[in-house]
Amino acid sequence: MPAPTWQYHEPDHPGANFDAAAGSYDRNMQKFRDIQGEIEEILNFLNLQPDQALLEMGTGTGELALAAASRCSRVYAVDLSSGMLDYAAKKAQARGIGNVDFLPGGFLTYRHQGRPLQAIVSQIALHHLPDFWKQIALLHMAGMLRAGGKTLPEGHCLLL
Repeated sequence: MPAPTWQYHEPDHPGANFDAAAGSYDRNMQKFRDIQGEIEEILNFLNLQPDQALLEMGTGTGELALAAASRCSRVYAVDLSSGMLDYAAKKAQARGIGNVDFLPGGFLTYRHQGRPLQAIVSQIALHHLPDFWKQIALLHMAGMLRAGGKTLPEGHCLLL
């Protein structure tokens, strides 16, 4: 489905300069979040199988994507911030993880080219969209899932 010319321009969102924050992002988030605990809870819920694929929208520094890589065949880690994607890719290389694709894009602009996905996850990213566009983003993500696939936008479960 081609993007309409009137589509919201995701890089214009208000907020932090995520390119500049990439190197300190994990450390800052750990001050008030249990990142590894959240990741474990999400991955346990998804129950990914070795032949399945996961898409993470708004991957940031890639912590969830990198953890998921050991549980499934392919992870697509998507983010608008090239700085975050570069930082996540360096972490993957340092950890010897090769089954994660770091891809530029957003909720509205990413176009998945592979087979339908078993799961799509987003953590603390969907809120960057204006309310109307959140619904469009969720419909867009649902269209990338295989029948029976799962999404976890903003930590809430939506089973399709």
